[in-house]
Amino acid sequence: MDSLSGDLTKSDFMQSGWEGVITECEEKECYAYSSRFATKAREAEESGDSKAHQVFVLLSSLTSMHFKLDSPEEPFGPMMVFHDRRTATVDDFDESHLALLSEIATDISDPELRARISDVLWLRKRDFRVAELAISAYLESAKSLEHPEQWTATADRIERALQLATMLGKNSERFSTVTNHIEGVLAKYDGEDPLFLSAKLMKLLQERSAGDAALNAARAEKLALRAESSRDWRRAKEYWGIKAKWHLMGKDEEQARKAKLLAAETHVKQAEEHLHGDTSSYMLASSHMQFAIEAFRRIPNTKERVSELQKRLLEYQEKSTAELIPFSSSVDVSDIVKLAIDHVKGKPLPDALMSLATLDNPPKVAALRAQAKEYKEKYLAQSFFPRVYLNAMGRVIARQPRDSEESLLADMYSNASMSRLTHVQALVEPARHQINLEHDVRVDDLLPFIYNNPFVPAGHEYIIARGVHAGMHGDFLTAVHFLIPQIEASIRYVLAQVGVITSGFDDDGIQDEYNLNRTLRESAYTDALTKVFGEDFLFDMRGLLIERFGANLRNDMAHGLIDHNAFYSESGCYLWWLTLRLYSLPTVAKLRRDEASADEVSS
Repeated sequence: MDSLSGDLTKSDFMQSGWEGVITECEEKECYAYSSRFATKAREAEESGDSKAHQVFVLLSSLTSMHFKLDSPEEPFGPMMVFHDRRTATVDDFDESHLALLSEIATDISDPELRARISDVLWLRKRDFRVAELAISAYLESAKSLEHPEQWTATADRIERALQLATMLGKNSERFSTVTNHIEGVLAKYDGEDPLFLSAKLMKLLQERSAGDAALNAARAEKLALRAESSRDWRRAKEYWGIKAKWHLMGKDEEQARKAKLLAAETHVKQAEEHLHGDTSSYMLASSHMQFAIEAFRRIPNTKERVSELQKRLLEYQEKSTAELIPFSSSVDVSDIVKLAIDHVKGKPLPDALMSLATLDNPPKVAALRAQAKEYKEKYLAQSFFPRVYLNAMGRVIARQPRDSEESLLADMYSNASMSRLTHVQALVEPARHQINLEHDVRVDDLLPFIYNNPFVPAGHEYIIARGVHAGMHGDFLTAVHFLIPQIEASIRYVLAQVGVITSGFDDDGIQDEYNLNRTLRESAYTDALTKVFGEDFLFDMRGLLIERFGANLRNDMAHGLIDHNAFYSESGCYLWWLTLRLYSLPTVAKLRRDEASADEVSS
C-alpha cells in the first residue's frame, strides 16, 4: 500500500469528495466502497491530484478487507492472497495513516465507513473510546442493512459490535446496548423470521449467557415449527437445537431433552426427503440417517429408536454404493472436470459438500498391488537400481526395501501418491471452486456436518470445522495444521468406541496416548480400523500421513520439514478432501452392527 504524503491533512481528506463516492454506491457495505475508491484513486493519479490519490488509496485499502469474525482479535483478512503478494491487512497501516484516521473518525457520516475506521484504530491503538465509537457505528450500519433474507450483512455487524462490547466487559454499558439491540431485533421478527437471522442472534446471546431464556425458547419453537411446515429440515434442526440450549440455560432439562429429540428427528425426515423426487440419493439419505443415529445415541433412553434407525441405515447403505462417481484414467481429463463440477453445481451447500466428499473413491489396494507387480515384471531395471526417497530438504529418508513384500508395498504407496495429483486437479479442485462460486461458506455452515458425528470426540467439533473451512477457501496451510491432529484424535476415538485401548504406560508409569504412527500400522489397531473404514480408505490414509514411501504428511509437518509452498501441493489439498470424506460419509455398517450387538448384551 502506498504511504501517505507528509503534508496530507484532515482538510485534504474532507475535500477529496469521498462522501460522493459512497452516495453513488447502492450497496452500503465496505466491499462495494472499495472498488469505487480504487477507481477514484486511479482517476486522481491520472489527473495529477496526488493528495486525492493518497486519500482514495487509503480508503480503498481500508474497505477492501473482509470480515473473518471467527477470530475476534483479528477480525479482518485480506481481500485477495496470491503466491507472492496480498491486498491490505490491518497491520499495513502505518502511524501516519493512523494519525489521520484518528482525526477524521468522529466526522465520518457514513456508519459503515465510521465502523471500519474506528475498528482499525481499536485494533492498533486499543483506545476504548474508538471501540465505543465502532460499536455504535456497527449497530447503526446493521440497522440500515437489516433484511430478513439477505441477513448475513446485518448479522456480521451485530456480531462484531458484540465482540467489541465483550472486550470492554460484560458489565459495561456498551454490552447492554448491544444485547438490547439483539433482543429488539428478535422481538421485531418474533418467530416470523424466514431464514437464519434469529438463529444467529440467539446463538450470539447464548454464547455469552445473555438474553431472556424463556421468551427466546418460545420464539425458537415457533421458528422450528415454521421451518418444518416448509420442509426446511436444516433450519428446523437449527432452531430445535437453539430451543434446547435456551431450556438448559433456564435449568429446564426435561424441555431441553424434548427439543433435542425433535432436532434428532429432523435428520430422519431429511434422510427420507432424499429418497423422493428426480434427484433421490441413498448416499445422502444414509448420511443424514447416520447423523440421526448419533443424535439419538447422545440422548438418554433412546435405544429402541436407535435400533430401528440402524436397520434402516443398513438398507440405505447397501443401495448407496452405486452412486459413487467412477473415475478412469482412460477418460479425457476435461470430461472428468466437467463431471466433478456438475456433481456439485446448483445444489444446496450441505448436499454440495456431501457430493464433493463422494467424488470417486480412494485407490483400491488390490489395483495398486496389481499395478506394482506389473511394473516390477515389466521394468526389470528397477530391481538393479532401487529407488531412493528424499524429503523436501533433499535428504535420504528411505531406500527401496530388499524384502519383496515390503518393496511391493513401497511401490504401492508411491503409486498412490501419484494418483492423488490427478484426483486433486481433475476432481477436488474444480468442485471446490464451483462450490465457492455459489456459496459464501462460513464456519457455522460446516458445524452440522461435525456435530453428532461418530468419528468426532465431543468438544472437537469447532476445531475440525475451522480446519475444513480453511481448506474450503484454499488455505491449506491452516487446514493441514488444524486437521491432522484432529484425525489423530478421531482415530483413537473410533478405536475406543469398539473397545480397543489406545494408550499405555511407560517404565516410569506415565500413560501416553498412541499416535498415528502406531494406530495406523500395528495390527492390533488396523484390524479394527479396517472394519470401520475399509481396507482402501485406511491404506490411503496411511500412505498420505505416515509412510515414508508415500506423502508422510503427518510426520513431515510435525517435525517442521515442510515449507510454506508445500502445504499447497496436492497432498495438502487431498488431506483436506480426505478429511471431508471421513466426516461426511455414512458410517460403515459393520461398526453399527457391533454397537447394536453390544447394546443388546448390556441391556
